[in-house]
Amino acid sequence: MIVPFMPESYTRPPRVDALHVFVLGNLAFAGRVYATLGEQSTFFVAHRSTAGDILGMMLIISLAVPLMFVVAEWLAGLAGYRARVVVHGFLVAFLLIAIMLPLLKTIDSLSGPIVVAAACTVAALLTAMYFRFAKLGVLVTILWPVVLFFPGFFLFGTPVFGLVFGSADSGLGEVKIGRPAPVVMIVLDEVCGMSLMNERREIDAVRYPNIAALAADGTWFRNATTMALNTHQAVPSLLTGCVPRESSVPPDASAYPNSLFTLLEESHDLVVQETSTSVCPRRCLEDADGGSSQSSDGLRLLMSDVAALELHIILPPDWPLTLADVSGRWKDLDAGFRAVEIENLNIKRVEPFDKLLHAMTNRGEKPGLYFAHLLLPHVPWNYLPSGKQYPWSVSEQQGSMLVSDGVIGLRRPQQRWCEAPWAVRQALQRHLLQLTFVDRMIGELVEHMKAEGIYDESIIVIAADHGVSFIPGKDRRGGREENDSSAVTPGGIDEEIRMDVMSIPLIIKAPHQKHRGTSDRNMQSADVLPTIAELLEAEVPWTVDGVSAFDANTPPPEMKGLSVPAADGQTLTFPAETLPRSNTYQRMLQVFGSDTGSGELFRIGPNKELIGRRIDELDVSEDSTFKRELTFSALFENVDPGDQFMPCYITGRVARTGATEEEGQQSPPLELAIAINGTIQAVTRTFAVEGFQDTFAAMVPEESFRQGKNDVRVFVVSKTGDTFLLR
Repeated sequence: MIVPFMPESYTRPPRVDALHVFVLGNLAFAGRVYATLGEQSTFFVAHRSTAGDILGMMLIISLAVPLMFVVAEWLAGLAGYRARVVVHGFLVAFLLIAIMLPLLKTIDSLSGPIVVAAACTVAALLTAMYFRFAKLGVLVTILWPVVLFFPGFFLFGTPVFGLVFGSADSGLGEVKIGRPAPVVMIVLDEVCGMSLMNERREIDAVRYPNIAALAADGTWFRNATTMALNTHQAVPSLLTGCVPRESSVPPDASAYPNSLFTLLEESHDLVVQETSTSVCPRRCLEDADGGSSQSSDGLRLLMSDVAALELHIILPPDWPLTLADVSGRWKDLDAGFRAVEIENLNIKRVEPFDKLLHAMTNRGEKPGLYFAHLLLPHVPWNYLPSGKQYPWSVSEQQGSMLVSDGVIGLRRPQQRWCEAPWAVRQALQRHLLQLTFVDRMIGELVEHMKAEGIYDESIIVIAADHGVSFIPGKDRRGGREENDSSAVTPGGIDEEIRMDVMSIPLIIKAPHQKHRGTSDRNMQSADVLPTIAELLEAEVPWTVDGVSAFDANTPPPEMKGLSVPAADGQTLTFPAETLPRSNTYQRMLQVFGSDTGSGELFRIGPNKELIGRRIDELDVSEDSTFKRELTFSALFENVDPGDQFMPCYITGRVARTGATEEEGQQSPPLELAIAINGTIQAVTRTFAVEGFQDTFAAMVPEESFRQGKNDVRVFVVSKTGDTFLLR
């Protein structure tokens, strides 16, 4: 016997063994990547991948990676026949493990370690059978066509075909512009229009003064809604004036050759910052002075994310590695493995805005078209109202706890909220805090345009791709099959959250606009481009589905349309009456109030009258029953208030050292107070998510901290009458 599972009679030729390793390598790695990315062409659009990048990726995963295994076996053969056969056996077992892991991890009842153990066991048995029974080797041999089928189908049978072979070079030619004007269009990401409202359904001018001021100079369309729940459908609808196409259509210029960019490419200087789409043709930006984000990320960065995706495909989420959450992201999938995770992700989120302001200062003779899709206030939520940031990653010790993009209580990868209302309420708090930072950016935009002397004469559009919902137990984006709720309509969207995810902010300021105010006209994302065209007195040379908001001769449609993934590509329709008040909107008013500044967003929770009180003024006692565990305790040792990062998000757990709970029993939540340097800065309560009891989180203002070491203490709060006891 050469090895326990390998008989002496094994005489398969080296070239056949090499073919088997090559085939198994394709089955283990290339096939699943192709299957995953074939219908998710947005992955390549987000990377600005050229045809060469995509073809290079295919060569690496279909040829180079399998060849590495073949070469390893050949090198072993230089040491003799036995060495080659032993290495061949281990390679076959390794590749079979990689094939079995994704299959076994689909069984929900199996934990990560069990999945890995089962995959190793099955692979060992199959490897032994492979060496003992020649017919199994024949089976692997006849599977060789998959080496050609996988890349062939990926290239010619999926939307990737358009990315590689599509062309958007035709152009519309010169379009007559009757009233030239600069156009500034900012598309926010994942924000419900009702998040901006006060109790009177006006824009809350105290919390969002800059957005309210811009709306006062233009028109706020309070009844505006998206026509798609996915960014790669919603943004093209804004840019083309057409209803969304199927979700499998790549959001690039080959699929959408007619857009705002091609309409104005001859009359305007284009400064385009797309993040998740690539609707603007490359030819429109050839002469741009650093204003475009359209350049390819390159094959190296593409393969870095492909490798991270491969790990997510193969490995169980909780074993053997803790992987970075990639739900809802098309890029930077390997961020969890980088030492500069926070800096990398956040620079990319504000950089498009900074480039837009720079381009306005260095504009040419033509009026400019300044477009930016900002990944704000989209998760991760880590911006304070001042623009400073706080660390949002959650400790790895929390293992399988519901954590997605640093949001406790958000299930991955389905993006569904947990059942704990307090966890969801705190997520809404962080979302609104980040939205106040967006308001700050809008104020900076308006101030910069006024300084450059182009504010009054410009068309300014502030919109969003889609909304977001904050209802415990529900999907935050809606329209997903995972909802499995009786409230889900046959079209596939939960009625309870429909208004949250459909509602979007939409403000349009015309050049030197005189008639201003709020409109409840039925506005949809497809109406934005026709509205811009009318303000420019430009005739759109393609058929659009939208209607200009300022077209007095054409009434708005009586129904609203929405493309939902769970509806198999169908467009659902709903009455176009003014949006009712949603559950999230009502909860926002109840918890955070109306007409209050950003400072009030920190003052939530039980016993909030404690906030601002000194510890030495209260009744405090020691209690060994409880022990707090802070996630990032080291961050408080040396704080610099002038730094860009402030440790304002405090998370951890409270351990009940004397508790002996029965299995399945949950302890009642604890009410807590967070004191920093002797003053209570936040109140919160514990909650349980998937077996992790007594988890807590709290946001504190950045003014809570002083230079150097800060004393952070956690107290359990109880109350008798009007007297508080802190333990």
